[in-house]
Amino acid sequence: MARMYRKYAFPPAVPSRDKMRHDLPSPSAAAIARAAPQPLWNGIVRVFQFVFWFALAVTLYMCLRKPVMIAEVSDKTEHVVTFVALTMLAIAAYPRAMLAAQAFILSGFGAMIEFIQPYFGRDKDAKDWIADTIGIVIAMAIVWTMRRLVPALRANT
Repeated sequence: MARMYRKYAFPPAVPSRDKMRHDLPSPSAAAIARAAPQPLWNGIVRVFQFVFWFALAVTLYMCLRKPVMIAEVSDKTEHVVTFVALTMLAIAAYPRAMLAAQAFILSGFGAMIEFIQPYFGRDKDAKDWIADTIGIVIAMAIVWTMRRLVPALRANT
């Protein structure tokens, strides 16, 4: 029994420091380029993030206030154009996020607007939410096509 205890009383042998240093793979040039900080790109993304959240807040405000007729454009057209713009801003603000997740979240935002509009004296209309989702799908199709056609856009995702 004493022999068993003695067998496990000492730590296992550790390879020498030189051997461990040489066993590590050296990073490739592509890995170094990806890991290098990109201050200009990060600054542009931060600007897009600010603009996206500002546009989201303005959209929420405009959808909850009393309707004012500014232009003679269909209400559904306004919804489609607004959500195409919001989706494009979301993709520019969060370029590494999954497109489907962004679409789902923005569509949920459109549905939430429709559910809370009656509390602000507005009508709830499911067709408005459908128009929001159509705008999201149009923007996603544009971005998906651009990413397939332009290789430089593919590298940033």
